[in-house]
Amino acid sequence: MKTNKPNPDSQDAQEYKPTETVTHSISYRSALFEYIKSVLSFKGDIVSLTCPTFLLSGNSILEISVHWGDHIDFLTKVPQAKTAQERILLVAKWLVSSFYGSYYTKPGTDSSDSKVKKPFNPILGEQFFARWESDEFGETKLVCEQVSHHPPVSALHIQNEKAKIYCNGFFAQKLKFTGTSMNIAQKGQMSVYLANTNETFCMSLPSLSINGLITGNPQIEVSGDVLIRSSTKATCLLKFHKKPWLFGEFNKFDGVIFSDLDQHDPGEFEDQVQQTGEIPKSTINTFEIKGDWTSESKLTSLLESDDDDDESSENIDFLDMDDFAASLPLIHSLEYQSPIESQKVWQHVTEAMNQNDFIKASHEKRKIEEEQRALRIKEDEDGIIWKPKLFTFISYEDIPETKNDMYQAFNYLSAVKPEAGDGLWIHNDSINFFTNDA
Repeated sequence: MKTNKPNPDSQDAQEYKPTETVTHSISYRSALFEYIKSVLSFKGDIVSLTCPTFLLSGNSILEISVHWGDHIDFLTKVPQAKTAQERILLVAKWLVSSFYGSYYTKPGTDSSDSKVKKPFNPILGEQFFARWESDEFGETKLVCEQVSHHPPVSALHIQNEKAKIYCNGFFAQKLKFTGTSMNIAQKGQMSVYLANTNETFCMSLPSLSINGLITGNPQIEVSGDVLIRSSTKATCLLKFHKKPWLFGEFNKFDGVIFSDLDQHDPGEFEDQVQQTGEIPKSTINTFEIKGDWTSESKLTSLLESDDDDDESSENIDFLDMDDFAASLPLIHSLEYQSPIESQKVWQHVTEAMNQNDFIKASHEKRKIEEEQRALRIKEDEDGIIWKPKLFTFISYEDIPETKNDMYQAFNYLSAVKPEAGDGLWIHNDSINFFTNDA
């Protein structure tokens, strides 16, 4: 059988653009209310509940991972920073910058906007690839694979060979409808490994909620604490705030970057943060961050200086999203994609949706789902155990003693943030960084 193998240097690449499906607001709201009724009576994880095609975004969950590269230069510049605190600062900046494309919906956004509609649940083994080109840093690659279907888990890998950066992450979303909003708990984490400094950064993921579904004016909010921990014990705690019910503003967050004075117990750290909202006294705070993650946020250095004219303690820009245009990701055109790549898998569904033929879209979606069920049944009958092609799961215990600093960073994250999990999905090309003794 002939297959088209994409060549990263070929001219078949095209700019990636998320699918924008077209719906009519009156019909959309009617379908939304019917779906909410079914959600309210449903027992179990809403992710597994079949969603009408009318309410789907036209994109796979895997494609959301492309927003990790919206401001890819923040990541590729991390190895250039001189200190551990400066490097974790850039990692934090990269993390927060990914939220804008992933979650932000502008005020007044119609409820049919793709960001507040449900993405496709990827089929088992589904893949998505993208890349970014930079004159300074060369090529950065993104690889995604759906590594589990029950429960649904998506794995992603980002690498830049020139900068010697290797990122591995995974996420699983658990949805709960509260009556007026949809809450999304994210399990998983992202890690950044710098080969040149043998340094690891691991970070938890935020919680999400979608409010305003009933009124037709949806708003995605990021909330909760996000912890970033490095193998050098540099740490960043970011706190994302929901808008108060009566007064206040959307999208506010604040944070602090600090170093341990001693290796305090991570459980005590979490207890103090939750109870008092303050960092334990066994730390040295080096930076404070405060602002709006969708627009402007400021950074204040808390490091002492002997220079009376030093202005390092004054507020400087941490992020100003209005000043940064998103990096343009490239993907292979549809004709060069394999049958298990996201846009190829859902091609006929999205085509029908864009023609407002939701009967055909539902038929095509159901066809994919039935094919997948038949495939799983056949595998069970033949005694075949399905395994991901691109990723391997390792537990923290698989990290050798020679990489104790790496192990301690992941163990610390898991102790403070249990939802980060007790292991990692690692791309096969970078697994040696985590399991070799050297």
